Amino acid sequence: MPDHDSTPQHLAAAIALHRQGKLAEAEQAYRRILSETPHAFDALHLLGVLTLQRGQAPEGLALIARALSVRPDSAEAWSTLALGQARLRRYGEALASYDRVVALKPGDAAAHTGRGNALMELRRFADALAAYDRAIALNPGHAAAHHNRGTALKELSRHGEALAAYDRAIALQPDYAEAFNNRGAALKDLRRYDEALASFARAVALRPGYAEAHYNEALCRLLLGEFEIGWQKYDWGWRRATVSPRRHADIPAWLGEEPVAGKTLLVHAESGLGDAIQFCRYVPLLAAQGARVIVEVPPVLKVLMRSLEGAESVLGQGEAVPAVDLQCPMFGLPRAFKTALGTVPNRVPYLAADRDRVLAWRAEIGRQGLKIGIACSGNPLNAQDHQRSLPLSLFALLLRRDRRLFYLQKDRRPDDAAFLAARPEIRDLHHLALEETAAAIECLDLVISADTSIAHLAGALGKPVWIALPYAADWRWLADREDSPWYPGARLFRQQRMGDWEAVMTRVADALPTPK
Repeated sequence: MPDHDSTPQHLAAAIALHRQGKLAEAEQAYRRILSETPHAFDALHLLGVLTLQRGQAPEGLALIARALSVRPDSAEAWSTLALGQARLRRYGEALASYDRVVALKPGDAAAHTGRGNALMELRRFADALAAYDRAIALNPGHAAAHHNRGTALKELSRHGEALAAYDRAIALQPDYAEAFNNRGAALKDLRRYDEALASFARAVALRPGYAEAHYNEALCRLLLGEFEIGWQKYDWGWRRATVSPRRHADIPAWLGEEPVAGKTLLVHAESGLGDAIQFCRYVPLLAAQGARVIVEVPPVLKVLMRSLEGAESVLGQGEAVPAVDLQCPMFGLPRAFKTALGTVPNRVPYLAADRDRVLAWRAEIGRQGLKIGIACSGNPLNAQDHQRSLPLSLFALLLRRDRRLFYLQKDRRPDDAAFLAARPEIRDLHHLALEETAAAIECLDLVISADTSIAHLAGALGKPVWIALPYAADWRWLADREDSPWYPGARLFRQQRMGDWEAVMTRVADALPTPK
């Protein structure tokens, strides 16, 4: 409740309207108070709250900042400010505001929980866990704090503890759909797939339109090779609150139900480079059905994609799209073609590097020794990057006189740069454009990579590729297999213990051929 105001009767009337959901009338009442008393703290603060409720976050934050200029020691206003800042994804500012709340009210469990939420968004998972622990110590019955603590533990790869935290949240709040969903995700990462599916089903039963739970079920189904239901459920991913609107939604979608002969079809990438490289394989099949296919990809892929059979033209994202009849995102193509585990179109190569560039690289690289391309990490913005990436230093296990290593990934991280500087025998090719990297790969004997676009590129080029996978691997590598239906030349090396990359790379090193 507000502390006080210079016009208590008018303020009480405004608050009553606010509580009844009569926002327009409440706004007028707050503004009347402010016209008479411009520095009325409660009117400023509550008008800011109302404005945030309307989705007008910048205006709401400005009002709350004015309120705090009147009363800088209001923990309630600092907490409201933090909520608005988080809504605008200004998580560093939100954290600072929550720190002010905690300084003013150390026993405010909700503030510690909000502080943990901001730390999670800043990917400071250990600090977030400490914040949730403090919130729970202050309020053991706070279900959201237990739930969010579980998510912090999951991000720290402490999945068993995460599961216990989710169970505690559910015990406190049996209809907690989010807890059932995230519990399912933790079970999937523990490879307890039947239990994971049951948990996702419970989340959906509690909230039938819960996009995140449907999407997580899709990933689990795809991981298990249950492609038909997996492809169908995957589209729920676009309904998640955290996902940007789907591109080209104004163009009629093709879902495989109508003939494409004589039609112009836009096939467009919708997520990472690896996905685009993996699923562009369907373009030749569309062309074989008589479609005129225009391909749209991230600009970095444009030159390489020109080698794709069946693509009449290739556009970089941001270029003008000509008139087309239909569109299909690349990830929609497996569903449109009703791809089953036994019908994956896996003829390779389906991409190729420029032949003149390949000849130039072959002359430069030469033929001596076993030539191995390496990549240890992918896009650092990927939510699973901390699980799928491994230290470049572990590739030292592969070094021998008869082997030559080539560092292929584009994003060279500071630790990688330091390691490469200390290991001049590893040739650093991070500066190459992707089409140039493809030409270099064509001249190598083998690529060894984490789950990155480089692994997909090698597979699409028809090169032997060994892929190092985390314990909870991405769906596309399926469960418990050492091969891939998508890339005949792939061999999979999986963690047997969560986080144990050294054992993986030791097995990789032992599997490499030795000179006779």
